[in-house]
Amino acid sequence: MVKNTLGLHTRVCSQLVDCAHRYQSQIHLSYHGHSVDMKRIIDLMSLGAGLGASLTLTVQGPDEDQAFEAIVALFDQGFGEDISI
Repeated sequence: MVKNTLGLHTRVCSQLVDCAHRYQSQIHLSYHGHSVDMKRIIDLMSLGAGLGASLTLTVQGPDEDQAFEAIVALFDQGFGEDISI
């Protein structure tokens, strides 16, 4: 769930892309039936996920557990921004 007040804006998407690029696994984020590659900032921003959005994270590959944990941690921490939920 998106907890930061401004949702998935440019800086947040940049953090997600940087995190995803550290792993070999294929990483996708889905919102309202639309799934995107987390290694592409434009795709992430196209989700338009705001505060409170419920997302689905899918990770497949050799380092999927580590990638999943790192990405979930970013969401849990609100990307270093104000957390409203």
